[in-house]
Amino acid sequence: MLPIDSVKDRTNLWHTDVTFMSKPPTGSFLYTVTLPESGGDTMWANTRAASDALAAAFLRMLYDHMTQYQFIARYRWQPGSLAFWDNRTTMHYGIYDYGDDHRAMHRVTLEGDRTSAQPVAANADADRGRIPA
Repeated sequence: MLPIDSVKDRTNLWHTDVTFMSKPPTGSFLYTVTLPESGGDTMWANTRAASDALAAAFLRMLYDHMTQYQFIARYRWQPGSLAFWDNRTTMHYGIYDYGDDHRAMHRVTLEGDRTSAQPVAANADADRGRIPA
């Protein structure tokens, strides 16, 4: 479990969770611990649908495309909320719109399968947390 606390962790930008690993995590849960009076929602963009809808694009164009309104779902947290997303097909944006209010979450990330795009031998060191030479 990874605590996510607005005192030091503000993710007011689109990002993914450790999808660079040779065995990217299958998904993550985020559980509400403390919420601000208002704000602090999280949005997910369906990166698979966005990339499927866009035949050939450069990375910047894909990023801009993935964050278009039709691919975004916004989640409004409530006390005790629990969300699950697929790290392989989404990126997310924790909206920092609650000023000095406190927001604390706990994240659990599930172990995933090896991607088919990378050979097994090339990723043995990365799977153990080491950067290959």
